[in-house]
Amino acid sequence: MTLIQPQPALVTDPSEVAAIAREIRAAGWLALDLEFMTEGRYIPELSLVQVGWGDIEVPRVAAVDPLKVDVQPIVDLVGDPEIEVVIHSAQADLALIGGQFGVRGRAVFDTQIAGAFLGWGEQIGYGALVERLCSVHLDKGAQFTEWSRRPLSEEQMRYALDDVRYLPAVWRQLRQQLVERGRDRWV
Repeated sequence: MTLIQPQPALVTDPSEVAAIAREIRAAGWLALDLEFMTEGRYIPELSLVQVGWGDIEVPRVAAVDPLKVDVQPIVDLVGDPEIEVVIHSAQADLALIGGQFGVRGRAVFDTQIAGAFLGWGEQIGYGALVERLCSVHLDKGAQFTEWSRRPLSEEQMRYALDDVRYLPAVWRQLRQQLVERGRDRWV
């Protein structure tokens, strides 16, 4: 599976954030990933919010700059029980959202936990899941970069958006396999 889409620019306009939040609400689901800095800080610094929504096969994706714009309209959706939130390895992201924004995740589907219930190991990585389920090898070279430095490079943007670009397809396939095995309620 190859998803070729133009690389969106970093979202820094409050009206664009509001429009994305409205579109996500209409879709009823959200793929979410956060980039944050922990090194040299007592409290993690949120540096980027990536979201995917819409068509599961070819989702719309956006990277929102929390250093320039209030991301609360998107973060609030994580606490909405009507919005299914798909995250890989959700613990750190949900802790940051809870601590910084006072929002508690409600309808969260953690793809790492789902993979564990399918017998793929307790901590299968996102790249391994994407490769296994979508036949795509992700370049993880930008994983450990200075996310709070602007401008972000094209490599950083590609890495960040890939973290939500394939997440919906992974979610769909994991859910299907869990249902087939009668394990969907476990997740």
